[in-house]
Amino acid sequence: MKNVKIVLIVFLGVIILGLCVLLGMGLGGRLKNGGSGWFGWNIDRSGNYQLVQEQEFPAEGIDSIRVEYTKSSNDVTVYEAEGDSVIVREYANYEVSDGELAQMKCQSGKLMVKGPRRSNAFFGININKFIYTEVYLPKDYAGELNINTVSGEISITTDLLLAGALNLCSTSGDIYAGSGKLQAEEINVCSTSGEIRLPVLEAGKVNMSTTSGDISVKEADTFVSCSSTSGEIIISGGAGDRRVSSTSGDVRVDGLSGSIQANTSSGEILIRGERGEGKLQSTSGDVLLSIAELTGDVSVNTSSGEVVLELPKTASLEFEASTTSGDINTFFDDDLSFPKKGNHAQGTVGSGERNVRITTTSGDVTVRAR
Repeated sequence: MKNVKIVLIVFLGVIILGLCVLLGMGLGGRLKNGGSGWFGWNIDRSGNYQLVQEQEFPAEGIDSIRVEYTKSSNDVTVYEAEGDSVIVREYANYEVSDGELAQMKCQSGKLMVKGPRRSNAFFGININKFIYTEVYLPKDYAGELNINTVSGEISITTDLLLAGALNLCSTSGDIYAGSGKLQAEEINVCSTSGEIRLPVLEAGKVNMSTTSGDISVKEADTFVSCSSTSGEIIISGGAGDRRVSSTSGDVRVDGLSGSIQANTSSGEILIRGERGEGKLQSTSGDVLLSIAELTGDVSVNTSSGEVVLELPKTASLEFEASTTSGDINTFFDDDLSFPKKGNHAQGTVGSGERNVRITTTSGDVTVRAR
Protein backbone atom coordinates (compact mmCIF):
# COMPACT_ATOMS: atom_id res chain seq x y z
CA MET A 1 0.00 0.00 0.00
CA LYS A 2 2.86 2.34 0.86
CA ASN A 3 4.52 1.66 -2.50
CA VAL A 4 1.26 2.44 -4.30
CA LYS A 5 1.02 5.79 -2.51
CA ILE A 6 4.61 6.62 -3.44
CA VAL A 7 3.94 5.78 -7.09
CA LEU A 8 0.81 7.96 -7.08
CA ILE A 9 2.67 10.86 -5.49
CA VAL A 10 5.47 10.62 -8.05
CA PHE A 11 2.96 10.36 -10.89
CA LEU A 12 1.03 13.41 -9.72
CA GLY A 13 4.28 15.30 -9.21
CA VAL A 14 5.31 14.62 -12.81
CA ILE A 15 1.93 15.81 -14.10
CA ILE A 16 2.06 19.00 -12.00
CA LEU A 17 5.62 19.69 -13.12
CA GLY A 18 4.64 19.21 -16.76
CA LEU A 19 1.67 21.54 -16.41
CA CYS A 20 3.85 24.16 -14.73
CA VAL A 21 6.32 23.94 -17.62
CA LEU A 22 3.50 24.34 -20.13
CA LEU A 23 2.10 27.28 -18.19
CA GLY A 24 5.50 28.92 -18.00
CA MET A 25 6.05 28.45 -21.71
CA GLY A 26 2.60 29.79 -22.42
CA LEU A 27 2.99 32.86 -20.25
CA GLY A 28 6.39 33.48 -21.68
CA GLY A 29 4.99 33.25 -25.17
CA ARG A 30 2.13 35.55 -24.27
CA LEU A 31 4.43 38.19 -22.81
CA LYS A 32 6.84 37.91 -25.70
CA ASN A 33 4.32 37.86 -28.50
CA GLY A 34 1.57 39.94 -26.95
CA GLY A 35 -0.94 37.41 -28.19
CA SER A 36 -3.89 35.46 -27.09
CA GLY A 37 -5.48 32.12 -27.91
CA TRP A 38 -4.00 29.15 -26.12
CA PHE A 39 -1.19 30.79 -24.13
CA GLY A 40 -0.62 33.23 -27.01
CA TRP A 41 1.47 30.69 -28.94
CA ASN A 42 -0.69 30.44 -32.00
CA ILE A 43 -0.11 34.01 -33.17
CA ASP A 44 3.69 34.17 -33.24
CA ARG A 45 4.44 34.75 -36.93
CA SER A 46 7.95 36.07 -36.39
CA GLY A 47 9.52 32.66 -36.98
CA ASN A 48 10.49 30.91 -40.19
CA TYR A 49 7.06 30.49 -41.77
CA GLN A 50 6.67 29.27 -45.32
CA LEU A 51 3.72 29.14 -47.66
CA VAL A 52 2.50 25.53 -47.64
CA GLN A 53 -0.75 25.86 -49.56
CA GLU A 54 -2.38 28.42 -51.84
CA GLN A 55 -5.62 28.11 -53.75
CA GLU A 56 -7.45 30.66 -55.87
CA PHE A 57 -11.16 30.74 -56.70
CA PRO A 58 -12.96 33.15 -59.07
CA ALA A 59 -15.15 35.35 -56.88
CA GLU A 60 -17.90 35.58 -59.45
CA GLY A 61 -20.68 33.25 -58.46
CA ILE A 62 -19.48 32.75 -54.86
CA ASP A 63 -22.22 33.80 -52.45
CA SER A 64 -20.93 32.13 -49.29
CA ILE A 65 -17.48 31.52 -47.77
CA ARG A 66 -17.02 29.26 -44.75
CA VAL A 67 -13.64 28.89 -43.03
CA GLU A 68 -13.56 26.23 -40.30
CA TYR A 69 -10.66 25.24 -38.07
CA THR A 70 -12.66 23.54 -35.35
CA LYS A 71 -10.27 20.64 -34.74
CA SER A 72 -6.94 22.42 -34.38
CA SER A 73 -5.38 25.72 -33.38
CA ASN A 74 -5.33 28.19 -36.25
CA ASP A 75 -5.34 31.98 -36.64
CA VAL A 76 -7.34 33.39 -39.54
CA THR A 77 -6.75 36.86 -41.03
CA VAL A 78 -8.85 38.49 -43.74
CA TYR A 79 -7.20 40.86 -46.23
CA GLU A 80 -8.34 42.75 -49.32
CA ALA A 81 -7.39 41.01 -52.55
CA GLU A 82 -5.79 42.92 -55.40
CA GLY A 83 -7.69 41.05 -58.09
CA ASP A 84 -11.13 39.50 -58.61
CA SER A 85 -10.41 36.13 -57.03
CA VAL A 86 -10.72 34.74 -53.52
CA ILE A 87 -7.30 33.51 -52.41
CA VAL A 88 -6.65 31.27 -49.41
CA ARG A 89 -3.11 30.71 -48.14
CA GLU A 90 -1.76 28.57 -45.34
CA TYR A 91 1.62 29.17 -43.73
CA ALA A 92 3.52 26.84 -41.39
CA ASN A 93 6.75 26.99 -39.40
CA TYR A 94 7.44 23.28 -39.91
CA GLU A 95 7.27 20.71 -42.69
CA VAL A 96 3.66 19.63 -42.91
CA SER A 97 2.12 16.55 -44.44
CA ASP A 98 -0.76 16.68 -46.90
CA GLY A 99 -3.11 15.45 -44.19
CA GLU A 100 -2.39 18.54 -42.07
CA LEU A 101 -3.54 20.99 -44.73
CA ALA A 102 -7.05 22.34 -45.04
CA GLN A 103 -9.39 20.90 -47.62
CA MET A 104 -10.73 23.61 -49.94
CA LYS A 105 -13.52 23.28 -52.45
CA CYS A 106 -16.06 25.50 -54.17
CA GLN A 107 -19.38 24.03 -55.20
CA SER A 108 -22.70 25.64 -56.13
CA GLY A 109 -21.48 29.07 -55.05
CA LYS A 110 -20.29 27.82 -51.64
CA LEU A 111 -16.57 28.00 -50.84
CA MET A 112 -15.53 25.74 -47.97
CA VAL A 113 -12.14 25.81 -46.23
CA LYS A 114 -11.99 23.06 -43.60
CA GLY A 115 -8.97 22.38 -41.45
CA PRO A 116 -8.19 18.80 -40.33
CA ARG A 117 -7.44 17.47 -36.90
CA ARG A 118 -3.69 17.65 -36.42
CA SER A 119 -2.01 14.85 -34.48
CA ASN A 120 0.92 16.90 -33.13
CA ALA A 121 -1.15 18.43 -30.37
CA PHE A 122 -1.02 18.14 -26.59
CA PHE A 123 -4.37 18.93 -24.97
CA GLY A 124 -5.29 20.72 -28.22
CA ILE A 125 -2.15 22.87 -28.18
CA ASN A 126 0.34 22.56 -31.02
CA ILE A 127 3.66 22.97 -29.24
CA ASN A 128 6.16 24.91 -31.35
CA LYS A 129 4.33 23.91 -34.55
CA PHE A 130 1.91 26.43 -35.94
CA ILE A 131 -0.14 27.00 -39.05
CA TYR A 132 -2.01 30.20 -39.80
CA THR A 133 -4.34 31.14 -42.63
CA GLU A 134 -4.79 34.22 -44.78
CA VAL A 135 -8.01 34.85 -46.71
CA TYR A 136 -8.00 37.48 -49.47
CA LEU A 137 -11.37 38.85 -50.56
CA PRO A 138 -12.03 41.12 -53.54
CA LYS A 139 -13.19 44.59 -52.56
CA ASP A 140 -16.60 44.04 -54.13
CA TYR A 141 -17.26 40.63 -52.55
CA ALA A 142 -20.78 40.89 -51.12
CA GLY A 143 -21.71 37.35 -50.11
CA GLU A 144 -21.80 35.69 -46.70
CA LEU A 145 -18.67 35.17 -44.60
CA ASN A 146 -18.36 32.60 -41.79
CA ILE A 147 -15.15 32.00 -39.83
CA ASN A 148 -14.92 29.52 -36.98
CA THR A 149 -11.76 28.46 -35.14
CA VAL A 150 -11.42 26.40 -31.98
CA SER A 151 -8.24 28.05 -30.72
CA GLY A 152 -6.99 31.07 -32.58
CA GLU A 153 -7.47 34.71 -33.36
CA ILE A 154 -9.76 36.02 -36.06
CA SER A 155 -8.69 39.37 -37.47
CA ILE A 156 -10.09 41.50 -40.28
CA THR A 157 -7.80 44.10 -41.83
CA THR A 158 -10.10 45.48 -44.52
CA ASP A 159 -13.60 46.92 -44.92
CA LEU A 160 -16.30 44.33 -45.51
CA LEU A 161 -19.44 45.36 -47.36
CA LEU A 162 -21.51 42.20 -47.35
CA ALA A 163 -25.07 41.65 -48.50
CA GLY A 164 -25.18 38.41 -46.49
CA ALA A 165 -24.38 37.66 -42.87
CA LEU A 166 -21.02 37.97 -41.12
CA ASN A 167 -20.44 35.23 -38.52
CA LEU A 168 -17.21 35.09 -36.50
CA CYS A 169 -16.61 32.61 -33.69
CA SER A 170 -13.54 31.49 -31.73
CA THR A 171 -13.58 29.04 -28.86
CA SER A 172 -10.39 30.45 -27.38
CA GLY A 173 -9.04 33.56 -29.05
CA ASP A 174 -9.57 37.25 -29.70
CA ILE A 175 -11.70 38.57 -32.53
CA TYR A 176 -10.86 42.01 -33.81
CA ALA A 177 -10.98 44.29 -36.83
CA GLY A 178 -9.13 47.45 -37.79
CA SER A 179 -10.42 51.00 -38.03
CA GLY A 180 -12.62 50.45 -41.08
CA LYS A 181 -16.22 49.34 -41.47
CA LEU A 182 -18.02 46.02 -41.25
CA GLN A 183 -21.32 46.04 -43.08
CA ALA A 184 -23.59 43.02 -43.35
CA GLU A 185 -27.19 41.91 -43.27
CA GLU A 186 -26.51 40.57 -39.78
CA ILE A 187 -23.35 40.41 -37.66
CA ASN A 188 -22.84 37.63 -35.10
CA VAL A 189 -19.62 37.43 -33.09
CA CYS A 190 -18.77 35.06 -30.24
CA SER A 191 -15.73 33.98 -28.27
CA THR A 192 -15.72 31.54 -25.38
CA SER A 193 -12.49 32.92 -23.97
CA GLY A 194 -11.23 36.03 -25.69
CA GLU A 195 -11.80 39.71 -26.36
CA ILE A 196 -13.98 41.17 -29.10
CA ARG A 197 -12.84 44.50 -30.56
CA LEU A 198 -14.70 45.85 -33.58
CA PRO A 199 -14.79 49.14 -35.55
CA VAL A 200 -17.81 50.79 -37.22
CA LEU A 201 -20.68 48.32 -37.68
CA GLU A 202 -23.67 48.61 -40.01
CA ALA A 203 -26.19 45.78 -40.04
CA GLY A 204 -29.80 44.86 -39.51
CA LYS A 205 -28.72 43.70 -36.05
CA VAL A 206 -25.55 42.86 -34.16
CA ASN A 207 -25.14 40.05 -31.61
CA MET A 208 -21.92 39.68 -29.61
CA SER A 209 -21.03 37.43 -26.71
CA THR A 210 -17.97 36.26 -24.84
CA THR A 211 -17.77 34.00 -21.81
CA SER A 212 -14.56 35.52 -20.50
CA GLY A 213 -13.36 38.72 -22.14
CA ASP A 214 -14.11 42.35 -22.91
CA ILE A 215 -16.29 43.60 -25.75
CA SER A 216 -15.65 46.97 -27.37
CA VAL A 217 -17.30 48.54 -30.41
CA LYS A 218 -16.30 51.89 -31.88
CA GLU A 219 -19.67 52.63 -33.46
CA ALA A 220 -22.80 50.71 -34.35
CA ASP A 221 -25.74 52.16 -36.28
CA THR A 222 -28.15 49.36 -35.52
CA PHE A 223 -29.69 47.29 -32.75
CA VAL A 224 -26.89 45.78 -30.66
CA SER A 225 -27.10 42.90 -28.19
CA CYS A 226 -23.98 42.22 -26.08
CA SER A 227 -23.29 39.79 -23.25
CA SER A 228 -20.16 38.94 -21.30
CA THR A 229 -19.90 36.56 -18.40
CA SER A 230 -16.71 38.15 -17.14
CA GLY A 231 -15.60 41.34 -18.84
CA GLU A 232 -16.33 44.96 -19.69
CA ILE A 233 -18.68 46.03 -22.45
CA ILE A 234 -18.05 49.33 -24.23
CA ILE A 235 -20.07 50.75 -27.13
CA SER A 236 -18.63 54.13 -28.02
CA GLY A 237 -21.17 55.52 -30.49
CA GLY A 238 -23.87 55.01 -33.07
CA ALA A 239 -27.66 55.16 -33.22
CA GLY A 240 -29.88 52.24 -32.29
CA ASP A 241 -31.31 50.30 -29.39
CA ARG A 242 -28.94 48.52 -26.99
CA ARG A 243 -29.31 45.35 -24.89
CA VAL A 244 -26.23 44.88 -22.75
CA SER A 245 -25.49 42.35 -20.01
CA SER A 246 -22.35 41.55 -18.01
CA THR A 247 -22.19 39.12 -15.12
CA SER A 248 -18.98 40.62 -13.77
CA GLY A 249 -17.79 43.80 -15.44
CA ASP A 250 -18.58 47.43 -16.21
CA VAL A 251 -20.99 48.49 -18.93
CA ARG A 252 -20.44 51.77 -20.82
CA VAL A 253 -22.50 53.11 -23.71
CA ASP A 254 -21.73 56.52 -25.23
CA GLY A 255 -23.69 58.44 -27.84
CA LEU A 256 -26.95 56.68 -27.03
CA SER A 257 -29.79 57.41 -29.45
CA GLY A 258 -32.47 54.83 -28.72
CA SER A 259 -33.59 52.60 -25.89
CA ILE A 260 -31.17 50.92 -23.51
CA GLN A 261 -31.47 47.85 -21.32
CA ALA A 262 -28.32 47.29 -19.28
CA ASN A 263 -27.67 44.75 -16.56
CA THR A 264 -24.59 43.82 -14.58
CA SER A 265 -24.27 41.65 -11.49
CA SER A 266 -21.03 43.24 -10.39
CA GLY A 267 -19.93 46.43 -12.09
CA GLU A 268 -20.74 50.02 -12.94
CA ILE A 269 -23.20 51.15 -15.60
CA LEU A 270 -22.33 54.38 -17.45
CA ILE A 271 -24.76 55.55 -20.14
CA ARG A 272 -24.44 58.85 -22.01
CA GLY A 273 -26.40 60.08 -25.00
CA GLU A 274 -28.38 62.82 -26.71
CA ARG A 275 -31.73 61.08 -26.62
CA GLY A 276 -33.09 57.87 -25.20
CA GLU A 277 -34.92 55.88 -22.56
CA GLY A 278 -34.24 52.66 -20.72
CA LYS A 279 -33.99 50.23 -17.88
CA LEU A 280 -30.75 49.84 -15.90
CA GLN A 281 -30.01 47.31 -13.21
CA SER A 282 -26.87 46.57 -11.20
CA THR A 283 -26.62 44.15 -8.28
CA SER A 284 -23.45 45.78 -6.99
CA GLY A 285 -22.22 48.95 -8.67
CA ASP A 286 -22.86 52.62 -9.34
CA VAL A 287 -25.17 53.77 -12.13
CA LEU A 288 -24.82 56.95 -14.21
CA LEU A 289 -27.35 57.92 -16.87
CA SER A 290 -26.88 61.20 -18.73
CA ILE A 291 -29.50 62.01 -21.38
CA ALA A 292 -30.13 65.35 -23.11
CA GLU A 293 -33.64 64.37 -24.27
CA LEU A 294 -35.91 61.74 -22.74
CA THR A 295 -37.88 59.86 -25.37
CA GLY A 296 -39.53 57.46 -22.92
CA ASP A 297 -39.51 56.14 -19.37
CA VAL A 298 -36.46 55.43 -17.21
CA SER A 299 -36.07 52.76 -14.54
CA VAL A 300 -32.92 52.34 -12.43
CA ASN A 301 -32.33 49.70 -9.79
CA THR A 302 -29.19 48.82 -7.85
CA SER A 303 -28.81 46.79 -4.67
CA SER A 304 -25.57 48.42 -3.62
CA GLY A 305 -24.43 51.55 -5.40
CA GLU A 306 -24.94 55.23 -6.04
CA VAL A 307 -27.36 56.39 -8.73
CA VAL A 308 -26.71 59.60 -10.67
CA LEU A 309 -29.06 60.92 -13.35
CA GLU A 310 -28.36 63.89 -15.58
CA LEU A 311 -31.62 65.01 -17.20
CA PRO A 312 -32.70 68.00 -19.29
CA LYS A 313 -33.64 71.13 -17.33
CA THR A 314 -37.05 71.11 -19.00
CA ALA A 315 -37.78 67.49 -18.07
CA SER A 316 -41.44 66.65 -17.59
CA LEU A 317 -41.65 63.74 -15.17
CA GLU A 318 -43.62 61.55 -12.85
CA PHE A 319 -40.72 60.95 -10.46
CA GLU A 320 -40.19 58.47 -7.65
CA ALA A 321 -36.96 57.52 -5.88
CA SER A 322 -36.23 55.43 -2.81
CA THR A 323 -33.13 54.33 -0.94
CA THR A 324 -32.86 52.20 2.18
CA SER A 325 -29.58 53.78 3.22
CA GLY A 326 -28.69 57.04 1.47
CA ASP A 327 -29.76 60.56 0.56
CA ILE A 328 -31.91 61.82 -2.31
CA ASN A 329 -31.06 65.12 -4.00
CA THR A 330 -32.57 66.53 -7.21
CA PHE A 331 -32.63 69.84 -9.03
CA PHE A 332 -36.44 69.80 -8.67
CA ASP A 333 -36.74 69.08 -4.94
CA ASP A 334 -39.45 71.75 -4.60
CA ASP A 335 -41.78 69.63 -6.76
CA LEU A 336 -41.32 66.52 -4.59
CA SER A 337 -42.55 65.31 -1.26
CA PHE A 338 -40.14 63.70 1.24
CA PRO A 339 -40.78 61.79 4.49
CA LYS A 340 -38.86 62.75 7.62
CA LYS A 341 -36.09 60.25 6.92
CA GLY A 342 -35.60 61.74 3.48
CA ASN A 343 -35.09 58.30 1.89
CA HIS A 344 -38.09 58.50 -0.42
CA ALA A 345 -39.15 61.17 -2.89
CA GLN A 346 -42.20 61.38 -5.12
CA GLY A 347 -43.89 64.03 -7.21
CA THR A 348 -44.79 65.50 -10.59
CA VAL A 349 -42.35 67.72 -12.44
CA GLY A 350 -43.92 69.80 -15.19
CA SER A 351 -46.78 67.95 -16.86
CA GLY A 352 -45.42 64.50 -15.91
CA GLU A 353 -44.90 63.28 -19.46
CA ARG A 354 -42.27 60.61 -18.62
CA ASN A 355 -41.98 58.16 -15.73
CA VAL A 356 -38.67 58.00 -13.85
CA ARG A 357 -38.27 55.37 -11.12
CA ILE A 358 -35.07 54.91 -9.08
CA THR A 359 -34.44 52.31 -6.37
CA THR A 360 -31.24 51.61 -4.48
CA THR A 361 -30.85 49.55 -1.33
CA SER A 362 -27.60 51.14 -0.24
CA GLY A 363 -26.51 54.36 -1.93
CA ASP A 364 -27.35 57.98 -2.67
CA VAL A 365 -29.64 59.16 -5.44
CA THR A 366 -28.66 62.35 -7.26
CA VAL A 367 -30.47 63.99 -10.17
CA ARG A 368 -28.65 66.86 -11.87
CA ALA A 369 -29.65 69.19 -14.69
CA ARG A 370 -27.79 68.57 -17.92
